[in-house]
Amino acid sequence: MEETIKIASMLGELKNPTRNKVNPYFGSKYADLASILEIVRPVCKKYNCGITFTVYEKGEEKWMKCRLIDNNGKTLLESECPLIYPETSNPQELGKAMTYAERYALCAMLGLAGEDDDDAQSIAQACDEHPMTKKQREYLSRLFIDLGVINKEDSKEENRKKINEYIKNFGYTDIEVISSSQASELIETLKSELRKTKEDKSQQIKSKRDELLEILTRERVVPPRNLDETDDEYNFKKNEAIRAFLLVKYDIDKTINELTEEELEKIIRSER
Repeated sequence: MEETIKIASMLGELKNPTRNKVNPYFGSKYADLASILEIVRPVCKKYNCGITFTVYEKGEEKWMKCRLIDNNGKTLLESECPLIYPETSNPQELGKAMTYAERYALCAMLGLAGEDDDDAQSIAQACDEHPMTKKQREYLSRLFIDLGVINKEDSKEENRKKINEYIKNFGYTDIEVISSSQASELIETLKSELRKTKEDKSQQIKSKRDELLEILTRERVVPPRNLDETDDEYNFKKNEAIRAFLLVKYDIDKTINELTEEELEKIIRSER
């Protein structure tokens, strides 16, 4: 009971920190870690308490744990937040990730409003969720490559810029700080985009195939149909006639349905 009263009294003396920084992505204001600790430490000292930060692992993920402890080392309060490391060995970027998690976990533990209301809601949600997993990251990379967003030959930093620019279309700003659930949503969105892209490409190829067929029919490469021929018989005769034409003129041993988009474009340009 005495311990609960002590915690309640201490929390009652804490004031929200001044929001002295601006989030470059959203334009919202927030209090940095230094200004938060400047308010928290004197009150903690008064009640013989301290703040600790610890990084630990949950499976493949790293988390930041913040604890309020008394002078005997007993944990009075604690909070945790996913530690999302950027894909870089830059010490400055790694330090930012650590500070980011420490600030959020500390505010959540002590009930401090270190952000604008909308941002605070996003923070609380982020701390309750797991960060993106390695498998999700790899799957997203494959999708970005298939969609033509990034190139394997480009640097990680260059590809990251391209990805961040692309995912703005779906309401995200930085691929490195999305949660596991957000990654799942993004994967489904990108899969849908890839299906649309493939459908569009398939339709484009069909249009080119129809155009070439029209040209070859006009040039009498495609033979006329006999009245007694079945569909299968005529299609076979037509395909073989086109194959023979392509082999003789373009050294391509394929039917019209087997031609790639590039081959279709080349032949159409030549036959026009």
